[in-house]
Amino acid sequence: MFEHRPVLNGDAFFTESEEKREKWKRAVARQHGHYHSKKSGVPVQHLVTALEMARILQHLKSAQTGPDAVGKDDVFVCDADQNESHTCSGKMVPPLVTHATIYSKRLEQIMMETELMLVQNENCIDHRGCEPYWRSMIQPLIDLLMLTSKGRKQVAKLAGNSVNLMTFGCFQLYCLSRLKLKKHASPAKKTKPSNAAEDDGMDLSQFVGVIDLEADDSESARDGERAV
Repeated sequence: MFEHRPVLNGDAFFTESEEKREKWKRAVARQHGHYHSKKSGVPVQHLVTALEMARILQHLKSAQTGPDAVGKDDVFVCDADQNESHTCSGKMVPPLVTHATIYSKRLEQIMMETELMLVQNENCIDHRGCEPYWRSMIQPLIDLLMLTSKGRKQVAKLAGNSVNLMTFGCFQLYCLSRLKLKKHASPAKKTKPSNAAEDDGMDLSQFVGVIDLEADDSESARDGERAV
């Protein structure tokens, strides 16, 4: 299972309806002092601060240079709230923080808070044909919070403070699959670290409370002698 590679890129999570997105964009633009009618479109510049826009341009500039330069129609997603040195950008959604502002180059869109929750596997979006059991249990609360500016910030904070349990579970399984039992003479005896080229597993003696297998065997033998 660890040889599989993800097939969903960052743009796959921009799934909110056009109607809700335009309404959301007008509300966010008003917070920045820009007022738009229903007929006029809202540019990205009116959805972010001047500093966030500068970061977006810096991310794009770096992505369009070098041997792995991003093409015009290639997927590229970045976080406008973080400098290049503090985040990673590319085809996948970068690690979410509590104040993330995710931007898609190809779509020229900012990710909504409900879409941030979708990244964390909490489906709070009314997709067509979506069965009720695929929807998040907290969707009614998220819908209520999305009505106000303060509430939307709380949703983004919730997404940044969350962790995808299935992804974390796979990480735990990977760590467990790399463990390798090793016998040692005594718990007090320090063992030299094994060569990484010769040992593919992790040494359990590195962890506190690891059981000494040989010591257990000797204690069991003594208990057997007493019983006799």
